Amino acid sequence: MGNEVSVIQTQQVSLMPPTFNNKWQMAQILCKSGMLPAYLKTPENVVVTLEYGHELGLNPMVAINNIYLVNGKPTLSADIMHAICKRSPEYGGVKWVELSDKAAKCIVVRKTASYSEETIGYYTIEMAQTAGLTKKDNWAKYPMRMLKHRALAYALRDAFPDLISGFYTREELDQDKPVPFEMNVTPAVQNIQQTPEVKTEAKAEVSAPEVKAETVPVSNNKEMASAALNAQELNAEETQQDLFC
Repeated sequence: MGNEVSVIQTQQVSLMPPTFNNKWQMAQILCKSGMLPAYLKTPENVVVTLEYGHELGLNPMVAINNIYLVNGKPTLSADIMHAICKRSPEYGGVKWVELSDKAAKCIVVRKTASYSEETIGYYTIEMAQTAGLTKKDNWAKYPMRMLKHRALAYALRDAFPDLISGFYTREELDQDKPVPFEMNVTPAVQNIQQTPEVKTEAKAEVSAPEVKAETVPVSNNKEMASAALNAQELNAEETQQDLFC
């Protein structure tokens, strides 16, 4: 039976495209199929999801349908976390100490050749109320199921950190996300809006001084013209005399 399970697991992992180019080709085909979850909108989203699945040992379709992106971080369901850990030869099973609508408590066992380790996962309805989870539909309708998943995820992550690789469940990051830090920029905006306008005083235009044209008497003009004409005639006579000399 053990050999049959290992053969099936090997076949599943072998379905994952081995190279980036192969993953890219598969992502393009899957995007065109229209059969992807709504949160996988681009081939890039699909390639990254396939890569995460490859590292976790999941086959392509399991990775696509069970790796969710919440607040920029990939997440796994508690069931997939459990499936990953159950494939490990060190998995020693899970024991449920308490499971009800009020609380869930489990013990995950990890065994090696040299030791056996037990990790406790525990979650109560009071803890869910404090976190504001009981107002959600899933918690109101299926409290025992939600408590079970939360307690199991805690135990598996602590018992098999090398296999879970720090993944959280979708509910943990979606419901327990911290309040983002917000910068109050309102005063700065108001200061900018209330900045008084700088009024420029109108400066008196400096007009260029009026230049008045000097009027020359007409008689002066005639005298100047007559003098010039006489000078020309005198020059002409002197030139003729020079020629005949």
